[in-house]
Amino acid sequence: MSFTYDQIPLESIDFCTDWNLHPWELYHISKALHESFSTTGIIHPPIVIPTAENRFSIVHGFKRLRFLKEYNRNLTPTCLNIAQDSSHSFILDILLTDQSRATQLTLAEKAQFLKIASRYLDTDTIIEKYLPRLELKQRKSTYHNALEILKQDKEIIQAIHAGDLREKMVAELLKLRQPADRLALVFLFKQLVLGDGKQRKFFVLLRDLAFRQESTIEDYLNEEEIQQILNHKEMNIPQKSQHLGILLGSRLTPSSTRAEEEFNEFIKKLRLPAHCSVSHSRSFEKDQVTLDITFKDMFECEEKWASLKGILDTNPHQE
Repeated sequence: MSFTYDQIPLESIDFCTDWNLHPWELYHISKALHESFSTTGIIHPPIVIPTAENRFSIVHGFKRLRFLKEYNRNLTPTCLNIAQDSSHSFILDILLTDQSRATQLTLAEKAQFLKIASRYLDTDTIIEKYLPRLELKQRKSTYHNALEILKQDKEIIQAIHAGDLREKMVAELLKLRQPADRLALVFLFKQLVLGDGKQRKFFVLLRDLAFRQESTIEDYLNEEEIQQILNHKEMNIPQKSQHLGILLGSRLTPSSTRAEEEFNEFIKKLRLPAHCSVSHSRSFEKDQVTLDITFKDMFECEEKWASLKGILDTNPHQE
């Protein structure tokens, strides 16, 4: 067997981070985790590997052992002790299996796992063996983009780890040349509490507007009119998001914005009943408008149509 369960004194354990999947939060133990440790103790054995005579390095379970070291130093923990001559692939398999058993890996943790694997295995082996297990696309670009994540500012890594940035948004951010632009956008997303859809919307608006103005996104966001919205003392967060979206949209496509305003005025003048609505073509590409009428059921539709068909032209419009 390549591992045993042994009681290992805390003083024999070196708190190294060579195998750690989330080094950006090593010294943060959440209140919930602290309460769990305090109430039930260490249920799942930490994983260690011998490095020298009576010395061990942590493979997984850094926070568990740190908790014991700070709050219960007299306890000798039972650890899963990997054989010193084990292959690196075996250690990686143990690490991935144990972490995945506890919780699904975040994108940042997946990137950290690939970084650790890259110390011992060649790229092709990692792509073939581990990308499928990490539920990542089996491509070299996926592998290299994942490693790029760990080169970003700590704020960005933590946002990815927290799930505040989805994989597609991360990929778009990595395409930006300026690291300061990536960070500025992440701060904006965090300030306005933007979900994935709105993140994409604001990303495209700011990227295109900054490019048009030959400016960085960071400088563009620092413009006075934008800062007035973001720092407005009376508007709440959804209002700030709405006002900023309107401002950016009007700057990017002023003609479309004016057309939207005129269309909204047109709708107000119609005074439509609640069960009716009028919509315009996409981006006002055509002059056509569509009237939608909602009936409670087919019988009402049939009944109303008898009177409507007399005043509506039922022949399809020929272009």
